[in-house]
Amino acid sequence: MKTNTGLAAYASAHLGAPYWNGTFGQIATETILKYNTERLPSHYTANRQAAYKSQLGKQVFDCIGLIKGYMWSDSVFAAPKYNCSQDVN
Repeated sequence: MKTNTGLAAYASAHLGAPYWNGTFGQIATETILKYNTERLPSHYTANRQAAYKSQLGKQVFDCIGLIKGYMWSDSVFAAPKYNCSQDVN
């Protein structure tokens, strides 16, 4: 069962995680970077590419993605499993 204290613990465990717009706790890969660069070009600019490439292999989130990651993960550092029925907007 998911709780408010569980969400707080999850968020605390991920303090300092890289912020990647459009992510919810996946491990950063070249594929995700390419997809997000095409989908969100105003955020994934050429000037930011080196910083993003240095974060490959790390678990990444955006603001609402942190909450989605908590809802879709079995434990603090488990990879989240996307759940479209909970992702309504």
